Amino acid sequence: MTEVLGQDSTLLTLLNGHFSKTANINLKLWNKYKMDIENYISLTITDATQKITFLNADPQHIKVKIFLKLNARVDEYPKDRLDSYEIAQINKQSSANLNEQAKSVIRHIQQHNTDIFGIGRKYQSHYFKQGKRLKWREVYPSIEIIPDIHVKISQIGIVD
Repeated sequence: MTEVLGQDSTLLTLLNGHFSKTANINLKLWNKYKMDIENYISLTITDATQKITFLNADPQHIKVKIFLKLNARVDEYPKDRLDSYEIAQINKQSSANLNEQAKSVIRHIQQHNTDIFGIGRKYQSHYFKQGKRLKWREVYPSIEIIPDIHVKISQIGIVD
């Protein structure tokens, strides 16, 4: 049994394709501003689309991509104005930061041999012959799981 806490649990829930109405995420986007608080953003996820794809089904080199598209609203951002350039930069940086965070969370659950995404079941249903012979508990920790998260700011809330 493994434990995933805080914001990692929110991200894991989204990666798993479980999205209710909203999810809140606070991110440190940059290290470029003197006042640390100016480097952060608060987002509310308003819509999420998840898809798991097998890039390589070879039992010796299973490779999976988890695609996650997030539509978000900016709840708090300490900069005065958000123009289209700044929004594009936030989309890019928040996507990069969430991908790095997701890689860490995925490593953690694989180290604890927890197939929370149900990849083993999906593999066995799509590749029945190979899946029947596979000892999933032995294979799972070494498969390659690639997160592919894309954030799109669609609404702007409070901007200080």
